[in-house]
Amino acid sequence: MTNVVPRLPGVLRRLARGLRVSSSGWWGLATGPDGMVAAHVVAGPDGRLALTQVQTLSAGGAHPARRAADVAMALSKPRADCSLLLPTDDYRVAFIPGLPVAAHERREALRWRMKDEFDFPADDAVIDCVTAPVSYQGSEHGLWMVVAARAARVTELVSPLARAGIPIEAVDVDELAQRNLAARLAPPDRTVALLTLDAQRGLLTVSRDDGVLAARHFDPLAAALTAADDERRPALFDRLALELQRTFDNVERQYNAGPIERVLVMSETVQQAMIDSLRSSLTSPVEPLALADVCTGGDAGVLATANANRTACLAVGAALRAADGDAR
Repeated sequence: MTNVVPRLPGVLRRLARGLRVSSSGWWGLATGPDGMVAAHVVAGPDGRLALTQVQTLSAGGAHPARRAADVAMALSKPRADCSLLLPTDDYRVAFIPGLPVAAHERREALRWRMKDEFDFPADDAVIDCVTAPVSYQGSEHGLWMVVAARAARVTELVSPLARAGIPIEAVDVDELAQRNLAARLAPPDRTVALLTLDAQRGLLTVSRDDGVLAARHFDPLAAALTAADDERRPALFDRLALELQRTFDNVERQYNAGPIERVLVMSETVQQAMIDSLRSSLTSPVEPLALADVCTGGDAGVLATANANRTACLAVGAALRAADGDAR
């Protein structure tokens, strides 16, 4: 199984383990336009996961999160291991042919390989990769999705939470949170696409099992769809469908991945109209993302609340990473 990226720096990982207490489920933390969202999942007696809580930890309201201590208080019942998603602007992603190095040498090899690819020095980065066992540009070592972030920024985000007593299990990214959701909604060895949009951001991931084959951001289009009236939206839907189909065609052609098994869509606005339009334009089946197919709900409203909010969906995906632990 592949490693999940980016990992905590060694000192912070040891600190997190030192603060860990008896776990009761898993938390996922994601940051969106309205603040931070925390999602808690727990394994039931039958082994199926249940979503028990979704909390919006904005700067106001019932659960303010101005300080790390406020977040820790919100997550104290139950106290559980946590996976934190980096804000989108704080990391970079690149896809490259796999390098001919042993697993324990990957990070240093990536630091050398990617030294000119990011807008910050590789020596100052937390860097790692997720691998997909597909043929790519003649490489015998698959496709690697490389993620890099400034080490100082990761420390800045994690240290206050760790000091406040939050047991940080992993630092992750949105692409992998979506991968985690998709992996539970597709049979093994099938390729699935997941598109999520809110009023400001949009992200498409194409994944197979643990590997990510493609990731594209649609932030301007997400904002345009939110602002558009009924007359303008059909043209935007057509543009979205064109870009999605181009990505799917590239994935099928480059990686011999076969057709996209399913296209899952979660949009905070005009979701049904978007799905109806995409169904008429794409060659793959298009369905709404249903968190009920991933986990049960702690009460009647918790799944509905999470399913209507992109940040909450990502937080659930992050919690799945913490639930899977180092296996993914």
